[in-house]
Amino acid sequence: MAKFIEGETFENQEFHKLFSEFSEFENCTFKKCEGAEIDFSRKTFVDCTFINCNLSGSKLDQTAFKDCTFKSCKLLGLHFFNCNTFLLEMAFLECTLDLSSFYGLKIPKTQFTSCRLSEVDFTNADLKGSNFNGSTLAAALFDNTNVELCDFRNTENLNLSPMLNQIKKALFDRQSAMGLLHSLQIIIKD
Repeated sequence: MAKFIEGETFENQEFHKLFSEFSEFENCTFKKCEGAEIDFSRKTFVDCTFINCNLSGSKLDQTAFKDCTFKSCKLLGLHFFNCNTFLLEMAFLECTLDLSSFYGLKIPKTQFTSCRLSEVDFTNADLKGSNFNGSTLAAALFDNTNVELCDFRNTENLNLSPMLNQIKKALFDRQSAMGLLHSLQIIIKD
């Protein structure tokens, strides 16, 4: 039987110590908690907020993130595609997600606001209506990805092929729209 905790705030804690006591967290806040290289498998987080936490390199097999928000977190190399997909809903604000993967996930309307998303894999993902405003997307991989209605304004280093992805009604500004042309090998000179 899962050990459950609700409505608590944890600050400067180590997740492996919390996991020895609890496996389900609801409406909890985690501030400056350390979870790098920790096994988050089969843990459940509902309506939780993570602020300035480090979860880099952690294992996420069947981890449930239901309506969770990550603010200013370090989330390097995470395989979100291993998460429990039932009611999976996350928002990322000013986070570093380099080398992470959302391969094949259906996570429409996800916030990736002002994030660093270098070399993140979005292949085969459904991101319809998501917000990437202000994010850096250097070498992020979009292949057979649904980015319809997504907001790519104020993004940097976007490389998104309109031939390989669904992009209908996505929002771009002049700078981010240049990322659509990169895949076409078009040279633009001033």
